[in-house]
Amino acid sequence: MKDNDVLLSIIIPMYNAEKYICRCINSLYAYHVDQIEIIIIDDASTDNSAQLVKEIQEKKENIYLLSNDECKGAGYSRNKGIRLAKGRYIQFVDADDEISDINWQGLLEEAVCKDLDVVMFDNYRVTNGNIVENPIMNEEFDRIVSGKELFDCIMEKSNMRHSACIYLIRRGYLEDINLEFIEGIINEDSIFTLKMFLSASKVRYFHGVYGYKYHNNFESVTYRETNNFCISGWIIFSKLLEMVIISDTEDLPKYIYKYLNFYYGLLLDRCKKTDISIIESELEKHNIKAFQIFKSLLTKEKVSILSEEQRELLKKYDKVIIFGISTKGINLAKEINLLDDINFIGFAVSDEYWNVPNRKNYMLGHCVKKIDDYVSDSLNIIIVTAVSVKNKESVEKLIESKGFRNYLHL
Repeated sequence: MKDNDVLLSIIIPMYNAEKYICRCINSLYAYHVDQIEIIIIDDASTDNSAQLVKEIQEKKENIYLLSNDECKGAGYSRNKGIRLAKGRYIQFVDADDEISDINWQGLLEEAVCKDLDVVMFDNYRVTNGNIVENPIMNEEFDRIVSGKELFDCIMEKSNMRHSACIYLIRRGYLEDINLEFIEGIINEDSIFTLKMFLSASKVRYFHGVYGYKYHNNFESVTYRETNNFCISGWIIFSKLLEMVIISDTEDLPKYIYKYLNFYYGLLLDRCKKTDISIIESELEKHNIKAFQIFKSLLTKEKVSILSEEQRELLKKYDKVIIFGISTKGINLAKEINLLDDINFIGFAVSDEYWNVPNRKNYMLGHCVKKIDDYVSDSLNIIIVTAVSVKNKESVEKLIESKGFRNYLHL
C-alpha cells in the first residue's frame, strides 16, 4: 500500500498486555476498510505481548510493531505512533480495549468528504463481561460545528470525556496545531483532548454510534497507581489552568470553568484514597508550579460561609463573580467550587489592586481580572463581595458604576 493510500492509522501503545492484545487486534478487523495500518508501540513489555503480535503479523497485513528501548509511558508511545503514521485520519486504541463492529467506512467517508478535523462517537463500558452503553450526550446532534461549540453543548448537559480513543482525528490537523501528548505522566489524554477540541474548526458527533468498547481493567496503570495518577493529575491541572490564563476570554468556551471544576473534583476524589504527603513530596521535587497549586487548593478545612438561603440565591444567576481575593474570598471560592449548580466564573478586583506589583492572575483555578473586564450588561450576573465592612460601601458604589446591579455582600 502506498503512503497516500492509507486512510486510517490505528495507534496502539502496548505494555504487558498479553491477556488482551489478541482480542484488541482481532477487533480491528471490524473496520472492513482496506486502507488501514495498525501501528503497535511496545513499551518494553516484560511479558509475551510482542511475541503474540509477531505471530499475528505472519497472518495479517499492515501491522507494524515497534519497540521502545525502555518503558517510557503511553504518551511517548502515542507520539511515536503519530510521527510514523501515514493515514489521513488517526485513531488511538488502548491494548486492553476493543473496536466495535459499526459502519466505519461510512464514518471515514463522511470525514473525508466534509474534511472534518475530528469525528466523535459514543462508547460501551465493559465490566466483568457486562456491556453498558455510555453515550456522551442523550440526544441527537446532527450538524458540523466548531470544537468549542460542541464542547459547550456537551458540558452544558453532561461532562467531557477525557479518553483520546473515541475520536477519528485528521492527521494534518494535528500537524497544523503541533499537538502531542505530554510524556512521562499517566492520564495524558485529558489536556490533549481539550486542546484538540478547542482548536478544531469542523467537528461532528455521531450520537448512538458505539464505536469503542472500553474495558474496566483493574490491573491497568490508571487503576493500580493511584499516587502516580494524582501526581500526574495535578501536573495536568496546572497546565489546564495555564492554558486558560494565557487565552483571551473571548477565545474560551463558555463552560471551560465548569470543566476545570469537574477535573478538580475528580482529583479531590482520587486524593482521598492516597497518602497526601507522598503527593506533596513528589510534586515539590518534580513540578513546582503544580506543587504550589496543590498547596493552595487542597485543604482539610470544612468551609461553610454561605447560608442555605444565599446558596439558593446564587443558583438563580447564570454567572457568579467574587469581588476580592482576601482570605474570605478564597474560602468562599473553595466552597462554591464544590457546588455543581453554581457557575462561578472568576474573581474581580479594583484598578488599584490590578496595578499592584506581583499581583495574582489566577486563584483556585479561576482568573483574577479587573472588574471592567467582565461583561456588565447582563442582568443575570451576580457579584458576591468578600470585603471588610469598612470597604463595603465603596465597593458597592464601584460595582454599580460599572453597570452591575446584582450583588450580595457577605
